[in-house]
Amino acid sequence: LAEATMMAAEQGDAPVVLLDDVLSELDPRNRMRLLGYLGELGAQILVTAADPALIDATMLAGLPRVSTHRGEIRTAD
Repeated sequence: LAEATMMAAEQGDAPVVLLDDVLSELDPRNRMRLLGYLGELGAQILVTAADPALIDATMLAGLPRVSTHRGEIRTAD
């Protein structure tokens, strides 16, 4: 996160931030803190999650998403 902040300050544009299943490692309070911080950064965020319920329980619930199944990428309904 410090690097993303520094890159945004130096370049004038927020970087793309990739979060690989990070939500499962955080308690609910810290999930919201992390996502709130990223929202303030204005970065484009790509999040992976093994458990879709973790996304449903956050401010990410209404954003576009895709899923993979047997090597196919599908648009979530």
